[in-house]
Amino acid sequence: MVRAGALNDYHAGENITIHFDMTKCHFFDAETEIAIR
Repeated sequence: MVRAGALNDYHAGENITIHFDMTKCHFFDAETEIAIR
């Protein structure tokens, strides 16, 4: 899931560059769905 501002004008099929703020990422175990970090 990604949050993007409403002022961005992205179109289907368009290549974009994204950056992740790893301090705001959440990771889960795929089998147990328990948070890893």
